[in-house]
Amino acid sequence: MTVKTIIIVNDHAHVSGGQPKIAITTAIGLAARGYDVTYFATTGPIDPDLERAPVKVICLDQSTLAGSSNRLRDALRGIWNRQAAKSLGALLAPLNPDEAIVHIHGCDKELSPSVGPVITKSKVPHLFTMHGYFLACPNGGFFDYQNKTRCTRTPLSADCLRTNCDSRSRLHKFWRVIRQVILHRVGTLPKGLKHVVYLSQTQKRVISQFLPTATQQHHLPNMIDAYDGPRIQCEDNKPFMFVGRIAAEKGAVEFAAAAKQANVKAVFIGDGPDFQAVQDANPQAEMLGWQDKDKVATLLRSARALVLPSLWYETFGLVAYEARSMGIPVIIGGWNAGAEAITHMTNGLVYDHEADLAAMLEQAKDDQLIQNLSTNAYDMHAKTGGATTLDEHMDHLIGLYNTILTDQLPSA
Repeated sequence: MTVKTIIIVNDHAHVSGGQPKIAITTAIGLAARGYDVTYFATTGPIDPDLERAPVKVICLDQSTLAGSSNRLRDALRGIWNRQAAKSLGALLAPLNPDEAIVHIHGCDKELSPSVGPVITKSKVPHLFTMHGYFLACPNGGFFDYQNKTRCTRTPLSADCLRTNCDSRSRLHKFWRVIRQVILHRVGTLPKGLKHVVYLSQTQKRVISQFLPTATQQHHLPNMIDAYDGPRIQCEDNKPFMFVGRIAAEKGAVEFAAAAKQANVKAVFIGDGPDFQAVQDANPQAEMLGWQDKDKVATLLRSARALVLPSLWYETFGLVAYEARSMGIPVIIGGWNAGAEAITHMTNGLVYDHEADLAAMLEQAKDDQLIQNLSTNAYDMHAKTGGATTLDEHMDHLIGLYNTILTDQLPSA
């Protein structure tokens, strides 16, 4: 059996973060190979690249939970989105399960737990890519936003329920708990999932204990943009760069303070709720805001090192792999999934405690050290693996689809 029809499911039809970016890139890549691809989402606008591609897009044009003008309505819809479930069910019903697959990239926002039973009870086989930890953790990150620490509490345990770990408020944590209970009991997730993708060994270690033993786990790293240029001569550069959302869990404020302490130049590419807090922590920091991927690639060519100060586990650390391919050393916490791409004092610097970041930046002032790390990163990238180009990712994904279709056949 071979797959012919692929349904990609995700909350958003535009790039609002890493999860929809991967979902949209996957849909476009599969369509370019001639597959019949439908992209199903609740929330627009539709990404221009997706509109131009030979992809059928079904977008329900619902408002985001964060930007809602009717908070009560959308809060209830975030717990159980009847329209999404009905529309997705109608899409899957006529499909031939011998040649179709539904690939869900997330339902932790507007799609809601309502799509869970639609997918797990459908005759069409499924694959669920875990871009976060929402299948287990109510706030999706195993992270205590109030204390800015990684969380080791058992999800939905008494300890979890009495802890205000939410990034917004205790009331919002209560809403997340209700949603999580619905997800597990009525939404049939993760208990109904037969196949899931994990992005890194770190993610697998954190979440595997909360998945059903019968669920098959498949390792499929995210794709990276292929880089085939010369090594970036980072030893001639000065800026230490941060790329990503400027938020509490990303450690942006901690990097800003550490850069000020080490007296090095810090450049931030991105935006988010901690934008002003970063400026307050380090008034000399250069804040460039969001940039398109080509501009980011250009800016990285002037980096001395990429700094990934995330305080949570992350799930992959895409930018670490992209930087490594360019020969840019990465400075990163050892708990971060992106650290799987880095060997301490070989192609980057890995620290074990958040307070050690300033010392790492101080150490990285050494030009010879940076040159050695950069050369090793560039030379090692092709040999080390851990990430794939788009073409390689498509090859692996299509192979996985076909394996899943074959596995669903009844035993002889």
